[in-house]
Amino acid sequence: MLKLQRLNRNQELVECLIVLEDIDGLSEKKVEDTQLFDENGNLVKTETHESIYNVHFKNGREIYLDKATYDKLVAKLKVETL
Repeated sequence: MLKLQRLNRNQELVECLIVLEDIDGLSEKKVEDTQLFDENGNLVKTETHESIYNVHFKNGREIYLDKATYDKLVAKLKVETL
């Protein structure tokens, strides 16, 4: 088992335990930028967001990770980059 930090529905980090052998795959989900407008409809600011990383399990369950935790998990799994 491995204890790691996952993102909950409020995008807060919470601890969870996972079984490494149950992991079926990992994927990246890009999060769209947020555009903020003033009362006249003029673009005031664009906020960029980091990607969210999904861990897919054999039973169909998914958990979501931030970039730092994803990188640690990839290192732990000794994933080879092609």
